[in-house]
This record gives sequence, C-alpha cells and structure tokens, in this order.
Amino acid sequence: MNDNIWGDIKMKKSLDVNSEKTRIQIYIERVHSGYFTNNPMPNKPLSLDVFVSKLMKTENDGTKIGEAIEHHKEKIAEYKNSMTLYRKRERELETEFKMETINYFGLTGHPKGENVFNYAWKEGHSNGYYEVIRIIEDIIDYGVIDIN
Repeated sequence: MNDNIWGDIKMKKSLDVNSEKTRIQIYIERVHSGYFTNNPMPNKPLSLDVFVSKLMKTENDGTKIGEAIEHHKEKIAEYKNSMTLYRKRERELETEFKMETINYFGLTGHPKGENVFNYAWKEGHSNGYYEVIRIIEDIIDYGVIDIN
C-alpha cells in the first residue's frame, strides 16, 4: 500500500477527469468534505436556575415569570428531542463511515476486517476520522493482516 492513501486517488482522478466517479473517489471526497462529521450539535438552553436569575433582574411580574418558566420547559423538551435526533444521526454516520472504510480497504468479508476497524476506531476516532484511516493503513502496511 501507498505511504499516502490520498496520493494515488488524486492521481487517478486527474487521469480520469471525464469518466464516472469511482467508489473510491466518492469515499475520498466524502471524507475530505466532512460528510461523516457534518452533524451540528443542538444548542442547549440555559439551566433553569440561570434562566430564572436572569429573568428576575428584568421582570418583577410573577405571571410573566411563570409563563417564561413554562416556555423554558418547552425549550428543554425541544432540546432533548433534538439531542435524540442528533445522536441517532451520529450513529448512522459512524456506521456509514465504518462500512465505507472497511470496503475502501478491501476488508469486507475479511475475517479480521471488523476487528481491524474497531481497533482503529477505539485508538483513533477521538483525533478524527483521518486518524482511524491512518491506523488501518498502518496495520495493512506493516503486514499485521493480509488483505490479498
């Protein structure tokens, strides 16, 4: 395998400018564009005690404060729902990244393919998806597993 997993793809793309994109080119573009990490986290509303203390500085009317607290509870419920959707989408993107990465490296159906990805994920994902890719590439380059 190449020392730089992107180099051969960039060269291939420059040679095939008018041809249909390959599966590998699409994968590389998706990684470069941030597709797998494009899932913005919802903004959390202020905690109730901070919200009430700020409100008390501007409002003296108990009715308005009560209404504002109810509105705040609705915002918290919306936030919790948004976080549920966010986490679901995050899991979907992670699964998609896993499947495409395993496929990219030719590990689909390999008896250790899933283990290799899981190890790379555990060791590298906190440093970004490129690190996961780098670890898998190192494992293959150093002959830890044979993909042929």
